[in-house]
Amino acid sequence: MSFPNPSVQVMQNLLSVVETVIVAKEPLRSSTVAQLLSITELAMKHICVGLQSVMETNGELRFHHQSFVDFLLDPGSNVSKFNISLDKAHEALTTKCLKIMRNELRFNICDVESSYMLNSDISDLESRLESFISPQLLYASRFWTVHLETVSPNLEILDDVRYFLTNQFLFWLEVISWHQLVNRGAVILHVLLKWLRTYNQEDLVALATDMPRFIAHFSIVISQSVPHIYLSALPFVPKRSSIAKRYGPQYPQTLGIEQGGTPNWSPALNILSGHIGTVFSVAFSPDGRRIVSGSHDATLRIWDAETGQQLGSSLKGHNARVTSVAFSPDGRRIVSGSDDKTVRIWDAETGRQLGPSLEGHNARVLSVAFSPDGRHIASGSSDKTMWIWDAETCQQLGSSLEGHNGGVRSVAFSPDSRRILSSSGDNMVQTWDVETGQQLGLSLKGHGILINSVPFSPDGRRIVSGSHDKTVRIWDAETGQQLGPSLQGHNDVAFSPDGRRIASGSNDKTVLIWDAETGQHLGPSLEGHDGGISSVAFSPDGRRIASGSYDKTVRIWDAETNNQLGSSLEGHNNWVTSVAFSPDGRRIISGSDDKTVRIWDVKTGRQLGSSLEGHEYWVTSVAFSPDGRRIVSGSGGMTVWIWDANTGQQVGPVLEGHDDAISSVTFSPDGRRIVSGSYDETVRIWDVETGQQLGPSFKGHNDAVNSVAFSSDGRHIVSGSDDETVRIWDAETGQQIGASLEGHNDEINSVGFSADSRRIVSGSRDQTVRIWDAETGQQLGSSLEGHNNWVLSVAFSPDGRRIVSGSSDKTVRVWDMETYRQLGSSLEGHYGGINSVGFSPDGRRIVSGSDDKTVRIWDLQHATSVNMTFNYGDCMPDGWVRGPNSERLFWVAPRLQKGLFPPFQVLFIGRHIQTRLDMSKFVHGNAWTHVRGGLSK
Repeated sequence: MSFPNPSVQVMQNLLSVVETVIVAKEPLRSSTVAQLLSITELAMKHICVGLQSVMETNGELRFHHQSFVDFLLDPGSNVSKFNISLDKAHEALTTKCLKIMRNELRFNICDVESSYMLNSDISDLESRLESFISPQLLYASRFWTVHLETVSPNLEILDDVRYFLTNQFLFWLEVISWHQLVNRGAVILHVLLKWLRTYNQEDLVALATDMPRFIAHFSIVISQSVPHIYLSALPFVPKRSSIAKRYGPQYPQTLGIEQGGTPNWSPALNILSGHIGTVFSVAFSPDGRRIVSGSHDATLRIWDAETGQQLGSSLKGHNARVTSVAFSPDGRRIVSGSDDKTVRIWDAETGRQLGPSLEGHNARVLSVAFSPDGRHIASGSSDKTMWIWDAETCQQLGSSLEGHNGGVRSVAFSPDSRRILSSSGDNMVQTWDVETGQQLGLSLKGHGILINSVPFSPDGRRIVSGSHDKTVRIWDAETGQQLGPSLQGHNDVAFSPDGRRIASGSNDKTVLIWDAETGQHLGPSLEGHDGGISSVAFSPDGRRIASGSYDKTVRIWDAETNNQLGSSLEGHNNWVTSVAFSPDGRRIISGSDDKTVRIWDVKTGRQLGSSLEGHEYWVTSVAFSPDGRRIVSGSGGMTVWIWDANTGQQVGPVLEGHDDAISSVTFSPDGRRIVSGSYDETVRIWDVETGQQLGPSFKGHNDAVNSVAFSSDGRHIVSGSDDETVRIWDAETGQQIGASLEGHNDEINSVGFSADSRRIVSGSRDQTVRIWDAETGQQLGSSLEGHNNWVLSVAFSPDGRRIVSGSSDKTVRVWDMETYRQLGSSLEGHYGGINSVGFSPDGRRIVSGSDDKTVRIWDLQHATSVNMTFNYGDCMPDGWVRGPNSERLFWVAPRLQKGLFPPFQVLFIGRHIQTRLDMSKFVHGNAWTHVRGGLSK
């Protein structure tokens, strides 16, 4: 160093620069350091010249040798002119960072003109970032809490923190968004929260606590578009949150929550539906006030068509899926057909079955209908026949109607009740005389594959048919001639009450409305279901359409405006069977019945890379290696695969040897071995590098092995089986250690060791969780009871103080290991059985995977969800609600999509968070900067 006769100011500047270069979290250019430290350009140049012998000063400032830094920091070095204190350096840099953010952060920092643009849509983005976000501001925004973390209580800094929390949080998010750092935002704020807890500042702690939640819930839109921090994230913040109370009033010209919304942070990012299986059939009551639905779950449900609430209990009696439902003309009865080969009649008020089941078909009943005069019921079946029944006596009238060469998929009466239409897998539509049971000679031919649906028009003059050939055709009911060209794309159909429109549904997940005269589309397709459409129906007044779907929901649409009246994520398209956190907690892996393995970013909920594909059968189990670099998956195809967690490529050979489905796989603690359990009643160990089985199979169970796990030292393996036992094995010899652990009275689905390997947890179909002493094999304490269905998955927390369990009852529960009692309420949100649960490495979050095809992450401490389930609705495939020209109006968080009331919505069915918006003050497009009430800067 060369500083002859330095002044006091030069020495102060020199010390500040040296300290900053030492403690900075990334190399900084001299100009950035000068701005951080408020040193003039000339003074900074002088210091850099003087430091050239020990520091690289052209570009980023770096000391040539770490030994020089060590010398400066050595208390015994006797560098008299330097009194370097890292703590003081961090404190000084914290102060500088906060001052820079106070001075430079501002609303709309990059001067975005329109809210319709994503960050990525801005053509001159790089130049804007360079012009508007200085290097010192970027550094301060990224690292200020890293420096703050080491600062002792300091009231001056606390005042600056207060200013940031109460005024600049959203401005700071702009910088984080522009520089694609949203994934780090919550981490930065958690450090702040930890620092704040040393003060008695409840209001600041409340704000700081809510801020990571804000990022977690809205990370997708924050990442995509800065204007929508204000237009799409802030409006949907829970009403009682500190952020809503502090920042909401500052931005009045945005979306308002007119009804519903969330008063508190939601525990889950996705919501339950009503039925737990595909909805195959829907129908309005004659007065339009009720809707009946029939489902794969073997039940019928009646809903209030205005409120969307279920009326009474589900109608139960069928012992197989309900394929078809209809109201009687007076609305007092409901008829249903089922795969159980029966037709049943129900009281629409009480939900009770009226009279005996109508039996006679010798195969599945596919369709049922009341005659308009209410006297008759028609049923069509896979047995290729149609039957007519007396609706009062439940007796069959005459012989079965035979003539089709395939199953009868649809039946419909003419408006005068004198004729019946039937469609079949033989690709034909036939007409029948109700009184005589004779075929009337009119067969409609033209479809190339089975016909799903054939209603009459209200005046009886036309027939519409929908087929698996993806066409809708309109026919003259007298001549049998097709009227006009086929309507392309759909296969389930219904006439409007006035006969002027046709509604159709399809496996493409959309509902279309057609002009019955011209065959033209009326408005855009109605999108929102995340499964194929199985049934559509008009309300009696023709203003609404009900649709049932494979996504297990019923949705209501405004048939006049074509706006969706009821609402519903990207991910697996079948059950999620297994989930796990990566060792660093930043990723989640999931395996599914859809035969894929997927990796997800915990902060954004987005899939990382492509799906890992190769298994020919369902994926039953997945796990990360201890270093997070590899993934193992087991399959129903009797194979174990190893994958590179970064590239998604398969690594090494497929592990083969089991002669039945693989149920469970995991790595050893050193990552060198894999253990697998199988329905073939064995446990096997494999060498990760060679793919070879190590030693003989572990045999002892006399039924399927459902779960396996290594002890933390890798010396032992625990297994759980359908034989109702838990067994412990020597991982080297394959010998069972001690006696089997017995106590469960049903199959054992899941087992695991505690982190210290002293305890074992097991979950069973007997609905209990049990804890065992791994040395003695004795059960510890009482069984953990609370689930009301099979316990499918269990896991210890990293500190061994808690256990999480997932169940077929659709709940996740957390248990205290000291008291053997449940902690808090059950975590509810899944609408399918929970197949897999696990803790994050820090024990603060829980991941769960479910039959509902979703993955969910739960905030254990605050009982709030920190991310999204991995399954989008097609109404908003990327979360955006768009205007008439496809412009992005606002974004809706996945947890609210299913319950959002768009304009004109009148009904919602399903147990979701219902939210009705007030758009009277909503500014967007070029006007978005007036969100603050007229102030644009």
